[in-house]
Amino acid sequence: RLELALELGRSGDELALRLALSNALSNAGRGALEAAHGFLAAADATANADDALELRTRALEQLSISGHVNQALELLRRLCRDVGVNLPRGRIGIFLAYLWHRVRLRLIGLPQRIDGAAPPRSAAEHRLYMTAFMHLPLLDPLLANWLHARTLVLALRTRDRAMLGLCL
Repeated sequence: RLELALELGRSGDELALRLALSNALSNAGRGALEAAHGFLAAADATANADDALELRTRALEQLSISGHVNQALELLRRLCRDVGVNLPRGRIGIFLAYLWHRVRLRLIGLPQRIDGAAPPRSAAEHRLYMTAFMHLPLLDPLLANWLHARTLVLALRTRDRAMLGLCL
């Protein structure tokens, strides 16, 4: 912390220091909000999009765990937008979108077997969905159900076994 506060590290070292501090705070179960801000700062400093998504997802986990609901939901909306998912606004919009996806699931049904190649998805995108499926039900159950139904429909339509495995 002292080295970061005094800005003694070079820019390359600063990213490593921020990550080390955020990991230490996260693993110690202390300073979840500070760890989240560290992960966000590290994500802003990295040039790799997948690494940035991974770090922001870790920040989402820390915000969720520490009970910062509004900040976590705001970050989730941003992350979903980054991977091409537009979350509906408002409770009625979420509920109607959820019903739409449930009707689609009923019409599609679950296949006995899934063959074929799925579109490539990054490990960071999978982690985002896994984090959302684990933490979002505590923050916003209706939004969690919508995201789950939407992702399941997408996985069935694109025959993505890995994503289907996350959903089921």
